[in-house]
Amino acid sequence: LNNTSQGATAEMVDVEVLPQEEQHSAVAAASLFSREITGVDFVVNSQTGEHTILEVNNLPQLETGQHVDDKLKALTEVFAKI
Repeated sequence: LNNTSQGATAEMVDVEVLPQEEQHSAVAAASLFSREITGVDFVVNSQTGEHTILEVNNLPQLETGQHVDDKLKALTEVFAKI
């Protein structure tokens, strides 16, 4: 399962934990859709390490879903830097 509404779990990770390739893919996907704030969902193949982008959300789930407080805090920190 990869859908949290269907019973899957989500994990928040610091951007520094993600390999550069995955960081670049997420930014490129957001750019393709002309989105400055988005949720990029991807899975990593545990055998090959390859990642696959599942979707580029119009908006990340900021008010619902898992880790709401953490996501709002992270977004606030980004806006504070602008």
